[in-house]
Parts: sequence; structure tokens; C-alpha cells
Amino acid sequence: KQLCWWDEAAERVGLPAHGQVFHMHPIGLVGCFSNTRRIGDLFVERGQITFDAEGNDNPASEYFSRRLHWPGGASGVTLGRGYDMKHRSSATVYSDLIAAGVDAGAAERFSRGAGLSNSAASNFVIENREAFGNITIEAQRKLFEDIIYPRYELAARQRYSIAISGDAGAVPWERLHDLIRDIAVDLTYQQGSIWDRQIPYISKNNKYALARYIRETLELSQYEAGRQRYRYLMEGDRD
Repeated sequence: KQLCWWDEAAERVGLPAHGQVFHMHPIGLVGCFSNTRRIGDLFVERGQITFDAEGNDNPASEYFSRRLHWPGGASGVTLGRGYDMKHRSSATVYSDLIAAGVDAGAAERFSRGAGLSNSAASNFVIENREAFGNITIEAQRKLFEDIIYPRYELAARQRYSIAISGDAGAVPWERLHDLIRDIAVDLTYQQGSIWDRQIPYISKNNKYALARYIRETLELSQYEAGRQRYRYLMEGDRD
């Protein structure tokens, strides 16, 4: 007999559409439904919270990230999930995009936005967004995983390690909870650095205390609709 809920689940977990399954290994089935099993180019090895906060993959949305965009303010021309060209040279942008799998012609065109910021960046995006087109979903993932995120990880680690130097009670970066490290990098991504007043809440290595701090601090809570740090810490499934 076909199961009534099968149509909703079969395609998502790789089971036959006819609903006739003669044997399912219990552990294997649980693994299929686990929300930690992530497949595809919209899921990244590290920094998923940051990747998700930096755009979406809906071409009709103003936050569609695989084309040129300008986040506003003093930001530069941006491509993918947070690749800001403001402080990069044309040669660097070109090289990074080639490494991510963007073809040479497109990489050269995108690289013309290097060094721009404020209204100059905005105007460049408005004038060229449609003509330059989109990067592939795979190139966006590679750009984030291999180029963007590692640089912010290093910056967050260095900033944190300097800040806790001499504090015997602070937990070293390597021993911080994975989720807390992710938040530290995400703060660096958004703010440019971890701020002094945030360090104590990270160095205690208590994800629940950090979550409460985020929820109760206006300068952080005002961004929760987009960044979801509180939820990430409270619902994270890594011990």
C-alpha cells in the first residue's frame, strides 16, 4: 500500500516515487531525514550562518546574490555571498573569480568594479548588473568556501587571540564551541572585527549565554531577522 505522505518525502530523500519499499535500514532512514545532512551548492562546509545571511538564490529578490549587488553605505561592489571588491585590486578580483570557476571573460568584466565604494559602487552595479549576468551557483559556493570565508576566519582568530592574551580564564580559539566560533566569524564578516565588549561573551565558551547576549543587546538584536544568530546558537545540534 502506498504511504499517504510519500510524495512529500520521496524526492527529498532519494526514495522511489511509487512508495513501494521492501526494506529500509533504520539508521540509514534517520540519516536521510536529518537536518544536518546537507547536499548541494547552497550548503557550505563552514560558515553556513554567514552564507545564508549574505543573500538568497531567488532571481526575483533584491537579495539575489549571484549577480552584482551593492549592500549600501560604504560597501563596495559585491558578488556572491559577501565578496566585496572595495579593498581589492582588479587583478585580485580577476584571480579570485578564476579560482572559483568563473570564465575569463566574465571575471574580467566583474573585476572592473574593484576599488569602488559608496555611490560609485552603486552606480556601477546599476549600470552593469543585467549586462554582466550571474555567476553559477557552484562558483558562488567555491568563492565563499575557498576564498572569502577562510580570510574572515583568520581575521577573527587573530583578533580574538590578541584580545584574550593574558586572560587565564579565557578559552583559546581552538577550544571554543564550533557554533561560537561561527558566530565570532559572522560578527567579523558584518562588523569588520569582533568588538571589545563582545569578547567576554565569546571567551566564556557558553553558547546559551552568548545567545542571550545577542537577544538582549540592541546593536546585535536589530539584525536578527536577517542573521539568525540567536536561533543558530540555541538550536545548533553540535555539542
